[in-house]
This record gives sequence, C-alpha cells and structure tokens, in this order.
Amino acid sequence: MEEFPDSIRMMWLKQIGSMKKAASGSDESKQKLAKRQLNFLTIQCYETARKYTELKSYKTSAVFYQIVSLIQPEDSSIDYLLAQTYSLDKDLNKSVKFLTIAVKKGYNNRKAIESDATFAWMANERKFREILEQCK
Repeated sequence: MEEFPDSIRMMWLKQIGSMKKAASGSDESKQKLAKRQLNFLTIQCYETARKYTELKSYKTSAVFYQIVSLIQPEDSSIDYLLAQTYSLDKDLNKSVKFLTIAVKKGYNNRKAIESDATFAWMANERKFREILEQCK
C-alpha cells in the first residue's frame, strides 16, 4: 500500500477525530484515556515506520507516517520524514510533494535539507532546487 485509498483515510480520520474529541471533552477520565491512545498510536506508528524503513520497505513505512500526519497535521517534521522516505524509494515526485508541504508548514532549514544524504541523489533536480529557494 503506497497511499491511503479515500475509504481508509476516512476511517482513520473518523477514529482519530473521535479520540481528539474525547481528549478535549469535559470528562477528565475520557480525556486522559484519549490522550494516551493518541500518544500510543503516534509512537507505535513512528516505530513501525522506522522498522519498515530499516527493512527498505519504504512504501509501507510511508503509510505509517501518513497515519501520524493525520494525528498531527500541523507538524512539518512528519512531512519531512515522508519526503525522506519517498526519496529513499527514489520517488522524486512524492518526495518533492512532501518536502514542499513541510516547507509550507514552516520547515525551512535549508542547510539541513541540503546536507541530508537522503536527498543527495536529487541535488540537481529542478524541483528540488526550487524547494531550496523557498527556504532562504
């Protein structure tokens, strides 16, 4: 599985939405439980994604990072991880897509991007250079 089909994405959004609603609700015990569930899911997905990256199963790794991005949509570092994962898979378009999203969300450390060995093969690609220009 490379990216979520809409039906799977909607299922995850619904489940995560329910947990977030409970986490911000008035019942303190439900708040604590929901926050623990969201934290556990985040950690579990990160760890699973890392394991699949080690196994060089990059598309599967990306799926788990996408779940994290549904939990923490404002976090640019998750999009950066997705860009790295797709770069490892030599998928220029998806890597550029998620790197662009990361930069739009505030990830603008040009030196870090340029020195990231994961992106070395893309260094001369026009799309990659355009992203770097946005980080000045």
